[in-house]
Amino acid sequence: MPSATHVVALCPARSAWGPLLLFALCAGGVSAQGTPKSVLDIQISEAKRTDERFLAYITRFKAALVAREGGDPLLMMFKASEVEGEALIVRPGAPAVHVIWQEGNWIANDGRQLRPWAATDVATANAFHVSEVRDIVVRDAFRAYRTRPGKASDWIGDLTMGFDPDARALVAQLVIGSLTGGGLGNFTFDPVTGKSVVIARAPPPVVPKPPPRQTDDLRHEIPRALAAVRAAAPETRLGAVRITRQRIDFTLADRSTYTFDATFVLTPGARYDGTWLCEKGFAAEEIDWLRLHEFARLAVVNGRLDEEDEVHARFTVDRSRDCGPVEIEVVFDNYNLPQPWVKFDANGRYKGKSR
Repeated sequence: MPSATHVVALCPARSAWGPLLLFALCAGGVSAQGTPKSVLDIQISEAKRTDERFLAYITRFKAALVAREGGDPLLMMFKASEVEGEALIVRPGAPAVHVIWQEGNWIANDGRQLRPWAATDVATANAFHVSEVRDIVVRDAFRAYRTRPGKASDWIGDLTMGFDPDARALVAQLVIGSLTGGGLGNFTFDPVTGKSVVIARAPPPVVPKPPPRQTDDLRHEIPRALAAVRAAAPETRLGAVRITRQRIDFTLADRSTYTFDATFVLTPGARYDGTWLCEKGFAAEEIDWLRLHEFARLAVVNGRLDEEDEVHARFTVDRSRDCGPVEIEVVFDNYNLPQPWVKFDANGRYKGKSR
């Protein structure tokens, strides 16, 4: 039976699957031949070696940043693992620069991002020098975490440091992988003292639920929509009204716009800046809106269409830009373009069609 030392030799220090998976694979190999205590001893020993490699890489990455930038570079974010380092470097009058140092070489970003925890202006105002990532403090944080019950064999991954808006302070955070508890977690600490920090996170904003849908056919709710527009703009005449099953769009004579949707909510829109508008407008009382379903039937007859087309009618009620009489155009949107249309005056007299 191979000894624990032999088993460790069979489990390399590096793995393309990551240290956490490496620990699990090695532990599994030993448990089949050793006792639970020997498995834990091997896991703890491997964790210590990984920590030392990690700490050494942090030191090397900091030195590489100083060599690249000169002086004591100012950072918005610092991130390091056992084999890679990233930083957001703050430069006066220019956007922060994201750099990546991988096993001794500066590499291209290739679309990768390192985002600050706080808004950019806040993170910039609270930028820190690379010397503030203190090796002795990081080492103390490792020790502090390892002394917790059951944590001696855990995998410690990425170290990230930056200004945390919830803590209102500069903090550092380690990614933790537990072989006993399962899953990943974080260990957050003060970069000055190395002591654990508990941050009370603000609750996520409550996303209001959209109002419930009130109808599947707004063509039957035109009076309700007109009442909503009248309440929003009581003195303004109508310029154009476009009515479909899903929405009613209003353009008023003063070029303001509104949309009434199937939840019975009226929403203001952008001002109309086109030329097809009679700015004298027309009064809502000039139209018998409850008769529009009759206009749909008349349009089917006058347009020589099929009876089943009637349910697909949509309406536009407006005056031409030369402020002629109000017209009602009925369009059938179940056809491919160009869709057939039929026009009537406000009293329902036929005025023309598309074909």
